[in-house]
Amino acid sequence: MVRHRRDKKVEEPALMQDMRLICIDASVGVKWYNQKEQHSEYALKIRDSYARREIEIIVPDLFFYEIINALRYNPEFGQRDVKKAAHELLEMQLIVGKDYGFLESAADIAFSYGLTIYDSSYIALAQEKECELYTSDQKTLSKVDLGFVKHVKEFI
Repeated sequence: MVRHRRDKKVEEPALMQDMRLICIDASVGVKWYNQKEQHSEYALKIRDSYARREIEIIVPDLFFYEIINALRYNPEFGQRDVKKAAHELLEMQLIVGKDYGFLESAADIAFSYGLTIYDSSYIALAQEKECELYTSDQKTLSKVDLGFVKHVKEFI
């Protein structure tokens, strides 16, 4: 596992045994910046739990690109806002699943459920790490019936 810290990648020791690990997708992370979106209060609850070190968050590396891209095409965000968000995301030091062992599973999931490889990569990563995936993507939630894939409002 790798944590991002500014421009450097820092190897991270194994998680603390008592720390709960969750996976989130970009539909949750973008709500940290666009709080006008529905269910943003639940996304902020996840972020705040992470900040209090109550949970650990793992994401595939595309998480960062998806969020920054969504903000870039939001007319309420300018270049400076997007760059600031990019910096803040990296400073959070989320765990990044970089072993890519889950990519074949992502392909299987994509074909089985009619999802994109992007959406399936979050599911495959959560499945590999045996943790819950939180999303607010209704399309994913409507197509996938896996107990560990949960709506962001189910975060406790």
